[in-house]
Amino acid sequence: MQWLIESLAAKHGVDLCQAGVSLTLTRPGQSGGLLLYNAGADHVVLARLVRDPEGQLLPEEEFLFFTSDSTGWKPVEIRYSPAAWATYVAAAGTPGERIDSINNGEAMLNGFVACWAGRLAEEGWLTEGQASVRISGCQSTNHTQCYGDLWQCSGCKKWVCYAEGTDNHPELCDDCWAQRYHPTLVIACDCSEEQCGA
Repeated sequence: MQWLIESLAAKHGVDLCQAGVSLTLTRPGQSGGLLLYNAGADHVVLARLVRDPEGQLLPEEEFLFFTSDSTGWKPVEIRYSPAAWATYVAAAGTPGERIDSINNGEAMLNGFVACWAGRLAEEGWLTEGQASVRISGCQSTNHTQCYGDLWQCSGCKKWVCYAEGTDNHPELCDDCWAQRYHPTLVIACDCSEEQCGA
């Protein structure tokens, strides 16, 4: 799974070592997605998302990795739905006992993770995944792609990432700059209508 996560992060220019960063991937014509994020303390999470009846994306499988092991990333915890487990049991021909942490057997845990890494690669996430990168705590409503660090606008006091700001007044977020210098200007976000309704 390490190769898959690192490949997805590299393809979309995301540093998963950065605190609070997350990468959400969707695929055209698919209702689910993938979420990768820095969980702090040398841990990275990959979650496969499915859409519930209310339209919310929720994790069906979730893999937590410790990334500072000298031999490579180590899976330390997984969460999964009964359907995900049934898929693995059918594909791997393993006994039906559930696993959830390294205490349940490293070989079975590694097998489950490897099975899902192959499945996710086969589903086309490396070739067809469309990215949205956010930094936890970024309060901008003007973009869907975050980068850099967070900084506080001197006007409205919102915390935003480097996707906000101008060269002539770098202390102001896009909204405050537009309000001060072009009060009739409306800043349109770059997200799709489904995301925010704009």
